Amino acid sequence: MAERLLSHHLNDSSTPLLDCLGAAYAAEQRGDEDARNRYLALAREHDPDHLVAVEVTRAQFLKRAGQVAQARQVLEALHEQGHRSRTLQGLLVNLLHQEENWDALEKVLNDSRRSKLLSVEQTKALTRELGVARLMAETQGPGDGVSAAWRRLSRKERNDAGYVATYARVLISERRMNQAEQLLRRAIYRQWNTELVGLYGLAHSDRLEEQIRVAENLGDGSRAESRVVDDARPAVS
Repeated sequence: MAERLLSHHLNDSSTPLLDCLGAAYAAEQRGDEDARNRYLALAREHDPDHLVAVEVTRAQFLKRAGQVAQARQVLEALHEQGHRSRTLQGLLVNLLHQEENWDALEKVLNDSRRSKLLSVEQTKALTRELGVARLMAETQGPGDGVSAAWRRLSRKERNDAGYVATYARVLISERRMNQAEQLLRRAIYRQWNTELVGLYGLAHSDRLEEQIRVAENLGDGSRAESRVVDDARPAVS
């Protein structure tokens, strides 16, 4: 009954889109997915010029219901059709990140750099997280995939403390201490970083006495430096 009244009212309404989306939201709140979808269909029918707004709303409903894959598919379809908006792009990035779909996320981020729909800071943060995630994913594969992934990074990325810390942790966990020590030493000499200094104390290389001397000369005599030396000393016999 309510839907029939709404359908008749839409022909005279100056805001059919808002009326339909409001009804869809109310149906969503009471858990009536069928009614929600019918109201969204009415919105598309009565205001086809605002298809993107309707479909983004549908994706938001699906995400809220835990149907992440379906929500992502709705947004990807819009994206492939050439539709762009800050809300669409932001929500699609969020869903791809949630699914850890790194290949698709990289494509969207590349598009975002051209369209400038995401902030520079957001794009940089996501790009770094994407690279770190790929490094970590390589540790699950056969062979020495993580080292190959590291070499594929740009020089700028290999100088980034976040990437260095991730790679160093992998090397330490695999007991590749000499490699970890050299990586961390070079990075810390380039730029002091407390996280990297802490990891340096865990990379017990074959040249521990030399490593301790290096640790004593690192940085500015801070408390973090003392911890590095203390971490390294117990392994010396």
